[in-house]
Amino acid sequence: LSFTMDIDYAPLLEHFRLPILSTGVYFALYYSWMVVSMVVKKRVAPEVRKELREAKPPGAGRITQATFRQKIHTHVDVYVADRAQLNQLEQMGPFLVSMWMYAFFVDPVMAGYLGFVYSALRTMYYLTYNSMLLFAITLPNYIIIYYFLGSVVYYAL
Repeated sequence: LSFTMDIDYAPLLEHFRLPILSTGVYFALYYSWMVVSMVVKKRVAPEVRKELREAKPPGAGRITQATFRQKIHTHVDVYVADRAQLNQLEQMGPFLVSMWMYAFFVDPVMAGYLGFVYSALRTMYYLTYNSMLLFAITLPNYIIIYYFLGSVVYYAL
């Protein structure tokens, strides 16, 4: 097995330009949810500490880190931020594998465009988590994944 540096990858990169960019957008969104989760936790931490101090019986010891962590994760804003980031992680495998299979075997341009649509819908997950709109956001994402997989299977038969 020999690797040479004189291979011109430009045509291959051009061919898969949109799926590559779509993947980059998806990962940027994933890491942005991590930052959102951290910022939300920092924002609600003083409120949670105050609630714990006020609920603590007189003469009780200090509030442990474990108690604080448990309490902060029950805060609705923290829960929603964590769900947005964790759901992005849960869907990463099905989305990226199906998109790249579709890009390789069916149509890289359509894969890229649908990847951008998928990521745009994912940005709405956080904003619609506690509403009926969440279903309207997640259903198209599942349809895109099944479209990718169904098309690959269809062309494989």
